Amino acid sequence: MILPCRPIAERIKKEVKRELGNLSEVSLRTKVPLRIEVPHLVSVQVGDNKGVRIYADAQKKVCKEIGIRYSTQYFKDISEKDLISFIQKLNSDKDVSGIIVHLPLPADIQPKRVSAALKLEKDVEGMHPRSDVVPCTALAIMEILKETKIKLRGKEVVIIGNSDCVGKPLFNLLLDRMATLTSCNITTRDLISHTQRADILIVAVGKPNFIKPEMVKKRAVVIDVGINYVGNRVVGDVDRKVEKKARFLTPVPGGVGLITTAMLMKNTLDCFKLQATGYRSTLP
Repeated sequence: MILPCRPIAERIKKEVKRELGNLSEVSLRTKVPLRIEVPHLVSVQVGDNKGVRIYADAQKKVCKEIGIRYSTQYFKDISEKDLISFIQKLNSDKDVSGIIVHLPLPADIQPKRVSAALKLEKDVEGMHPRSDVVPCTALAIMEILKETKIKLRGKEVVIIGNSDCVGKPLFNLLLDRMATLTSCNITTRDLISHTQRADILIVAVGKPNFIKPEMVKKRAVVIDVGINYVGNRVVGDVDRKVEKKARFLTPVPGGVGLITTAMLMKNTLDCFKLQATGYRSTLP
């Protein structure tokens, strides 16, 4: 069956909005001004990417809904050196509480160098090599797993995709919860032998309809992270026919992406609170 993800995203947004309001009330009551009046998230985009544009538009909409200021800095073309220089200016701007650099970047720009230029307390995506912020998509997947009420301890979890924002951080989060983990990618030999034994299958490879029903264990939880454009349609990495076989399947669109945007609000609040008060969010 399809797992509804919108209610999860709405709950998280309400929690962030409530805490942001509480923070302002405490400041007024104690007459201790916040160092920053409202959170200000700056979105940095390089080049033209349809997926990035859609994600950024969703961020802007949710920021407005919650009460977070959102700015977009778009570069049609920029060198790595100039991009890093621009990020350093944002780092020193006291009016900016969070920075997100959208991936993918052009081939001549090294993402790791750009991520390393981010100020730790402004890195809302946790991409700096020394950041303790968990990337939003990994957090979103953990929220989905919590919603299923499935105990992770001892469960066979297969993750297809090892990106810095999904596969790698997710592996560590699940390892902490005593899951039995297998990390795969699209080049893994005999991939089906891994996917067929997964109690929980998480797919983030960017290949439309890559996972077919015969690759999935009956009653498995399948989380589809993929966003792919096939003509005018948006499809995931998992064939929707898997719905009939899986215990739960996250939809695309309207699935992981919705919760990822909500988690970005939580991380932005965390960064804001750290800079405004010296403490992180109290949200779980």
